[in-house]
Order: sequence, then structure tokens, then C-alpha cells
Amino acid sequence: MLVLGAGKGQRNTGPSALTTPLGNAKAAAAGTVMEAQELGEQVRWLDDALYSLDGLRIRDASVQSASLLSLLELSARPATLAVMKQHGLLPLILETAGTWQFTASPTLKICAALFWAHYCAADLGPSGEPGALVSLERLASAPHSSASRLPSSLRRDAPALLLQALTERVEDQNDAAAALAWKEGLRCQGGFGIVAQTMLLCVGALTDTSPSEDTVRCLWTLHRSLVLFEAATFACPENAGEACAMQVTSRCTLLAWLVQMVATLASQGLRLGLKKDGGLDEGAKDLIVMYASILLGFVVMDDSSLRQHAEEILSDPGLRRPIQSIRLALRFYSGTGALMQENEQNLTALLQSLEAEP
Repeated sequence: MLVLGAGKGQRNTGPSALTTPLGNAKAAAAGTVMEAQELGEQVRWLDDALYSLDGLRIRDASVQSASLLSLLELSARPATLAVMKQHGLLPLILETAGTWQFTASPTLKICAALFWAHYCAADLGPSGEPGALVSLERLASAPHSSASRLPSSLRRDAPALLLQALTERVEDQNDAAAALAWKEGLRCQGGFGIVAQTMLLCVGALTDTSPSEDTVRCLWTLHRSLVLFEAATFACPENAGEACAMQVTSRCTLLAWLVQMVATLASQGLRLGLKKDGGLDEGAKDLIVMYASILLGFVVMDDSSLRQHAEEILSDPGLRRPIQSIRLALRFYSGTGALMQENEQNLTALLQSLEAEP
């Protein structure tokens, strides 16, 4: 055995250096140094989070926004989020935000909404933390009454309130400038990634063989996520480009993922149609239409490079059977449901584009 630290080729004929008291002491010291470094990082993360939390209490929108962005960056790292969770900072942050008087600028509201999404993704849940929803409910209640439009079982569900509130902001027909500001804010503040994460968390409901109340909740959340995506990309080429190129998994773009999910939903939707649970059946139909509408939006959009990317996805030989399933499902549901009728022209165009595939 080579002696640690000895000249090249020299051998230790005695006990291993690592098994001697001196070797054990060195190993223990190295472990202590690593533990100290890890503890030091945790203390630094906690200090950064506490400093930003203090910034939330300053009555200045720019300081509040910068502080919340800093907290968002911290919570985006699993190790840092764990430290914040361990020290009970997340409820404190949300309760502090609940005291804000929101300004007309949407940036601060979007930052808060994104943090709520992180909060929910951390498996903390809103139950038992009534103060944590104060700010979100305020966002959802003015100027529209979002909560009243939700199913009763979802009116205390943070992701549902978040999606409903944000969708109404980007769809505001009374103030086009404000709606555009919200759309730009969602793109610039990383909102699309948060919505995509929400969809990934709920997508398992599409293949649930034993539908439950949670299945319905996930289907509803998935549908509202798609509505938000469609609203945020409508008449906004920058958002459409961002969404089209976005990776939802390490190997899959949003566009390719949409094609796969439409195929999954098409098959599952047909099976759900044979069941007596009308709620799930209607949910499946609406989801198929929404997936298809977004997919079509990418195919026929004015930007030639994005349209080419969409066509490349659709022409992938590996998607031949999924595309057949999409066509079958859309025909099966043709002319049913209010949402289907609203998108009749889009669906007809989508079918024509699929029929053109060799």
C-alpha cells in the first residue's frame, strides 16, 4: 500500500495510515471541516432569507419586489428551500405579504403569486395556515370575484386560486395594457415554468384508474393551467416563442409534451366516456379541446420559425399513432360542449393539418 504523502513508489509495510490513531484523527477532522462548511452554507442561506424577509416589511414596492425575487431564487434550490421550511419562514413570508397594499404594477403581484406556487410545491399545503392565504385571496378577490367562480371544494385551494386569479389578469378585456403587462410579467418572472410544473404534478390524473375527488381536482387544475397558457400566449408572440421552446422535462419541449398528453387524454377520454361519471367525462372533453387549441396555436402562428418547429414535432414518426388518437378523439367529441363549439374553427383547422400528414 502506498503511504499517503510519501514519495512516488514508496510502500508502507506497517499498519495503514488510515487505520492508525493519526489517520483516524485526520479523517475525523476532514469530516468536521465538511460539516462546518455545510453548516456555514445553511447559516448563510438563512441570513439571506431573513434579510429578504425584512425587506418585505418595508413599505416600498420596489424593495418588496426585489426582496420577494430574492426569496424566489432561494426557494428554487431544494437545499435552500429545506432550510427555509425547517425554520418556518415560508408561512412568515406569506403572512407578511398578506399585509401589503398592492400597487397597480403587476410585477409585485406576479412575484407573490410565484412564491405561493413554490409554497404549494414544497408540500406544506395551505391547511392549518389561514394567514398564508390572505394575500392570495386578496389578489383573487379584486377587481373580480375569482373565488366565487371556483368549485366549492377548491375555494380554499391555493393553486386553484392562483391559476384563476392570474388567468383573469391576462384575459382582462377592460384594460388591454394591464393584460399585456401581466403577460410580459409572467414571461419575465418565470411564470411559465411554474405553470408547467403545476401541469406535471397533475398529469397523473389523466390515467387514474380509480377516479376520486382528488382526480377531479387535478383535472380541473390541469385545465386551468392550460387556459392560463392559452391566454398568456394569445396575441403575444414573445410569450408564444418562450412557451414553444420551453423544456418541461429534460428531454421534452412543451410542444412535444402537449402532443403526447393529447394522445394520452384521447385514449383515456374515450374510456371515461363509457363511465357514468359525467363530471370526469366533461372534464376530459374540455381538456382535449384545450390541448388541441394550444397545439393548433403553435402550428398556425404567424412566426415562421415557430410554425416550422411545430410542424417538425407533428411529423415525428414516433408520434404517428398519437396523432391518430387525437384525430379519433376530436371526431368522437365533435359538436359537444360549449367549449368545443367555441373552438370549432380551430379544431377543424387542426384536423385538416393532421389529415395532411402522410
